[in-house]
Amino acid sequence: MSLLTFTNIHKHFPGKTVLNGITFSVSEKERVALVGSNGTGKTTLLKIAMGHLSMDNGRVITSRGSKIGYISQTMEQFQSDNMEETALSIKQITDLELKMRDCEEQMKHASKDELDDLLRKYSYLTNEFEAMNGYTKEVELKKILKGLNLDERTINSPVSLLSGGEKMRVLLGRMLIEKPDLLILDEPTNHLDMVAIQWLEEYLKKFSGGILFVSHDRYFLDRTATKIVELEGGTITESKGSFSEYIKQKDILKEFHSNEIKRLKWEIKREREVAQTLLSHRKMNAYHAREKVVNKLIKKLELERSKSTNMHLKLNTGFMDKTSKNNHISKLIAWGEHFSKAYDKKVLFTDANFIINGGDKVAVIGPNGCGKTTLLNILMGKDINYEGTCTLGTWVKYGYLSQDISFENEQLSILDFIILKTRFDKKKALSLLAEYKFYGDDTSKTISILSGGEKMRLALAQELLKHPYCLILDEPTNHLDIYSKEVMEKLLTDYVGTVIMVSHDRYFINKCANKIIKIDNFKTNMYEGNFAELDRLKNKKEEPIIIPIKRINKKAQVNKKEVKVDYKKLEDEITDLEKQLKIMEEFFISDAKYVEYEKYDEIKKLLDKKYLHWESLLELSNR
Repeated sequence: MSLLTFTNIHKHFPGKTVLNGITFSVSEKERVALVGSNGTGKTTLLKIAMGHLSMDNGRVITSRGSKIGYISQTMEQFQSDNMEETALSIKQITDLELKMRDCEEQMKHASKDELDDLLRKYSYLTNEFEAMNGYTKEVELKKILKGLNLDERTINSPVSLLSGGEKMRVLLGRMLIEKPDLLILDEPTNHLDMVAIQWLEEYLKKFSGGILFVSHDRYFLDRTATKIVELEGGTITESKGSFSEYIKQKDILKEFHSNEIKRLKWEIKREREVAQTLLSHRKMNAYHAREKVVNKLIKKLELERSKSTNMHLKLNTGFMDKTSKNNHISKLIAWGEHFSKAYDKKVLFTDANFIINGGDKVAVIGPNGCGKTTLLNILMGKDINYEGTCTLGTWVKYGYLSQDISFENEQLSILDFIILKTRFDKKKALSLLAEYKFYGDDTSKTISILSGGEKMRLALAQELLKHPYCLILDEPTNHLDIYSKEVMEKLLTDYVGTVIMVSHDRYFINKCANKIIKIDNFKTNMYEGNFAELDRLKNKKEEPIIIPIKRINKKAQVNKKEVKVDYKKLEDEITDLEKQLKIMEEFFISDAKYVEYEKYDEIKKLLDKKYLHWESLLELSNR
């Protein structure tokens, strides 16, 4: 039975048609994933389904008598002035309970005539309260909230004091306790940690009603969706099965279109040659007939090209990071030895140990609040209030991207920003931006209007221009659509340096990580492999192999005299190169030729190599 049906939905905003004839349905026991790039209209469609936004044309039909549970991205249910509201507050039940208490108070002082009316009112309120399972609902809700990894303190705290992730879990719990027939969820995994996401996955797989949800979490999509509806360019592509199956189908279709384009090109070439032969022999009727055939083939070719370029989820990124090719790979990048960290009475780490070597791609995982971001801050020297050793090598040149990307001047265009940072001419700057998937008019966009994915790409360009040996990333896929995540994955798999990243995105971790640091119960354990390997062993009830942490040998024997000789010579060379660059930079204020920029770039690369050598010698001399 269909619970929700969209028929020919149209929606136009000034300058843009978002929905152009959308038709599909959600049935019982069907888990429909609505996917697509940011800004394509997914949230708009959900708001239309809930009646929160009008449509220009079309019809939305919901099954009569069905109960709908809805959670938006903005969690507007919490935009109230009730500062005492806790996670266990259920408005309808709380309101009824207050009316019952008020009625009880009135009965204590009522006359005989008033008492009969109050008893009838109290009986009605009690029946309503019982019909809503008012006496057991709080217990059921608490059980669900604990399943969503909320502790007793959080459950009983005012909602206004909770984090975004905690609020999302409270909303999920309140919605699920109502036992709706249809769930409409707009990015429900936002802010949730792995434990909560896995709990939600299991719940949704057992849910007997229908589900329509928006998500960019591909692991979540694969484990929950039974149908994919992709929205792009105002139209949809629909497919039964998991997200991975959908991508496989698209790859097959893409190959078919590619082969068809090649065949049509060959046909057009052959028919034109025949037409030219007929023309040279003055066989005009036959020539015109062939020309008509050629025109029909050209139209077919244009149609195939249109299908190919308009195919949804264009996941072949071709992202290149030329700056990483010559990166320095040190044997040792970061390490922790018997280090502990606490905020007041809240303990994060106790006697934690780990070692990160050059070229490692390390994912730091664990529940929200366990100290993942704190660990990054300690490594970067932003937090020095801890016990033991936890450090990034002093010789390690790193690039850092925080959860919230921002730029000094967001009124600059993308092109002007890159020219300012690199001093490249326009042609070279455009060539660089193309590597980061900024083409044509996109390069004229001001930074302030960029999407989350575009800002992330630009921030990556800025960091990689510094030629770091190590990238430190805090939740790099937050708020990115699937296409932007694919770009990020391509970058990190091509990048030859070290990556240390905090992430809850299991698909992303599987693609990019070869080691995992798991923070749990105040300990840090390091595992070989990605999340899938860790999860497989856990499900088989096998203990994952913890990488043994060997004590760092700080007393390695080195020829200090030889190091000091090289050290002094190298410092003189670095000083000379820095002077050359400074002179050239001053000259660039006036008009400079392209070849001078090329020479500047060569000296800069040579200086970077000297820095690497200097830092490695510094590492030896400090042991």
